[in-house]
Amino acid sequence: MRSFITLVTALPLVLAGTSSLKICTNANFGGTCSTIDLTQRKCSKIEDPYYKHLGSAEASKTITRIYSASNCPEDKLVAMLTSPSDGKDLGAAGGKAEYVLVQECTGCP
Repeated sequence: MRSFITLVTALPLVLAGTSSLKICTNANFGGTCSTIDLTQRKCSKIEDPYYKHLGSAEASKTITRIYSASNCPEDKLVAMLTSPSDGKDLGAAGGKAEYVLVQECTGCP
């Protein structure tokens, strides 16, 4: 009779925490900021701002600039946007998660 020993470590490979975003756009939100929940993945120094299409694959996509309200004011935050209602990825295509770069929100430009 064989016995199997499984070693399980409690240390996660990725430290994730919950934060919130301010989403600024000139279309869906009329140029105002709206708050959305996110799953924080890591902080990364990336100099250029990143614009991402959010929404479905329809022609009504909006280019949205996303700013972080996290504890990473000097760095851009790499995050995975998730819908607070159903937990599914926002803007996902074919089941792929959308990763976006965000920065500290100082208002909608």
